[in-house]
Amino acid sequence: MRCPSYLLIIFIVALPAMGMDPSFSFETQANGRLIWKDAQTQLFVSQQTLRQQDQLISVIKFPSHSNLLDLVPSERILARRTYDFYFDIAAISSSDLRLISSLAPAIHQLGGQCGLIETFPLNRQLTQADNEIAPVYSSLATLDAPLSSLESIDQDRILSHIETLVNLGTRFHTTGTVASETVSSLMTAANTNSLFTIEAYEHDITSQNSVIARLTGTSLPEETIVIGAHLDSINNLNNSDAPGADDDASGVAILVEMIQVINSLNLSFARTIELQAYAAEEVGLWGSGDIADDYVSSGKAVVGAMQIDMTMYGPNGEDPTIFLVETDTSRDLRRSAVNLIKNYLDGAYSFAVLSRGTSDHKSWSDRGVPALFGFESIPGYNPYIHSSLDTSSQFNNYALNLQISKLALLFLHHYAGVNAASSEYASEKESLFSSAGSDIALAISSGIYLAAGTSTDVATVELCQIDEATQSDCSQERLLLEQFLDRGTRRIFYGEQALDLAAGQKWRVWAYDQGDDLLQKRDIVLSDP
Repeated sequence: MRCPSYLLIIFIVALPAMGMDPSFSFETQANGRLIWKDAQTQLFVSQQTLRQQDQLISVIKFPSHSNLLDLVPSERILARRTYDFYFDIAAISSSDLRLISSLAPAIHQLGGQCGLIETFPLNRQLTQADNEIAPVYSSLATLDAPLSSLESIDQDRILSHIETLVNLGTRFHTTGTVASETVSSLMTAANTNSLFTIEAYEHDITSQNSVIARLTGTSLPEETIVIGAHLDSINNLNNSDAPGADDDASGVAILVEMIQVINSLNLSFARTIELQAYAAEEVGLWGSGDIADDYVSSGKAVVGAMQIDMTMYGPNGEDPTIFLVETDTSRDLRRSAVNLIKNYLDGAYSFAVLSRGTSDHKSWSDRGVPALFGFESIPGYNPYIHSSLDTSSQFNNYALNLQISKLALLFLHHYAGVNAASSEYASEKESLFSSAGSDIALAISSGIYLAAGTSTDVATVELCQIDEATQSDCSQERLLLEQFLDRGTRRIFYGEQALDLAAGQKWRVWAYDQGDDLLQKRDIVLSDP
């Protein structure tokens, strides 16, 4: 992800070696606890340090030969190591957000990417997002009820909400509650039938509040579906001029529009819905991380989270292709998003990896909540963000904004379960898989590896344990059989990941063609040999 580069504000020099705190390590510690991770590395801290300290940790990524850490007091630098060929990664400590707020513009500017900072309390708990909760309505179903919601989206309203936020001048988190109060006012005005409760969520270490709009579910109120966007903004050179139109007023405006649409149609849902506008994303995902920590520690069941962050730009102008981010997201939710896009939107999508950056969806994924993130073109996203030029005058991809708005509403309709579709789904449910063949041969090797033999027109094979309640959706994260070889008229798929197989488990194997259409499926029940 590339951020604007009008002026390099830090000289590139060799960084001398410095002492680190041995309690923190980017390597595995036998007596340590994992407190941060991404796809490439992990940060551990000793148990003794966990007992003695109460502090904030910021993990930052930056060019290997920059002198960025010269701006950090040496006693605050806990650990550092090579991240990849060009970047290093470091962990620094602080008692509040002042240090990382002063560093954030330089990190964004030097790194040439976004989402290079994550800030969190030392005592937070990480959880692997392995368990999946089935949607109320399988994403394989195409229902009439959601269509009226899609037709009710008014993009002119979305653009008006963006301008309201841009006209604040800046929404950097140190500017107080003005931005959050503005978002709350927009949500309140859209809440025409008072279906949602709208509340500020206060954070201890920033004066900026997050804002949460909540619609309580009817039959599954204890289970919550979250859709989020961040309300703050940043300018790498001058935080008093940070319009943040695409990043991320465009996402917050979609949240407001969803409130408007749901109220205008007087919709209700089986599960509780929360639309969350996060504070302080640009200084390390603080707002979303604070909320996620609170919810998980209090036992609140968030069963899925979608992030909306940047929706209005395309490198080649109008292009409705949604980039489904693979980094820190659920394979099962990505598959559901593909089904929704194909079934309802007749739209294009692509899969892509964030090489170093991230957004608020990682806050939920890190706490064990399956996450989804649909984004602009990752190879060519908005080059004007984090500058005074991130205004609506740079918008050139209204089609994408509309597609992401529709995908977010469809995600709510299926995963939260719009009640207006319950009868229709009940009649369609039994036939969801009738068109899929079952020409899949399965073999288990060494009791822990699974291989699948299919026809050669199959391009992808995935498998998961089946949810007992629905018998149509996964109860654990989908697994990919990533390797294959052809043997005559058959294609053999296999994986290198050992599976936790046990008698009595029910598994479903899914086989897709190159266009992601479901060709074959097979259900199996494991038994003792």
